[in-house]
Amino acid sequence: MGPTRRTTPTTMRATRFLLASLGGTLAATMLVACQGSSPSSSESPGTGTGSDPKVGTLDVTGISRLVVDARGRTLYTNNVDTSRQIRCGSDCTSIWRPVIVTAEEVPSKIEGINGTFSAVRRPDNTVQLALNGRPLYTSTKDASRGTLRGNGIVDSYRGVSYTWHAVAALGGGASPQPTPTVSVTPDGY
Repeated sequence: MGPTRRTTPTTMRATRFLLASLGGTLAATMLVACQGSSPSSSESPGTGTGSDPKVGTLDVTGISRLVVDARGRTLYTNNVDTSRQIRCGSDCTSIWRPVIVTAEEVPSKIEGINGTFSAVRRPDNTVQLALNGRPLYTSTKDASRGTLRGNGIVDSYRGVSYTWHAVAALGGGASPQPTPTVSVTPDGY
């Protein structure tokens, strides 16, 4: 016969807090999974000379038609980088990956995407794809097709503050999603 365990009010509050936290995490995970798992794909090929288009579109239920890379990952722009100056360096690109292309891979037009594509030379001498003069990036936080974990994120690298926006196919950015939060107040506090 093993030792007996007593359940105290403190233990019960801790258990309820843990269960509520797990439930909130599960709900947030399901929300993200649903957004990423059921988009109807409408990827459109580019008309450039590259054999495999680097960019297409993807309908994400409840959000909008997004501009995505060849793997369906959401493309982002930030409020700092332009075709004339890219400030997102090695520390920034550890999270925000530039869409690297060759001149032949720059599409002239993609059906359903408003804007003009161009190639921008990065400080490391690679060539990055840009849309309407804004360099395009993917986020390492987006693990699957059509997820938007980088949309509306504000971060700072080397004293420069960046705001990131998913690129909507018909221009502008995707509407930021509310971030699911869980607020639990233990009994008696």
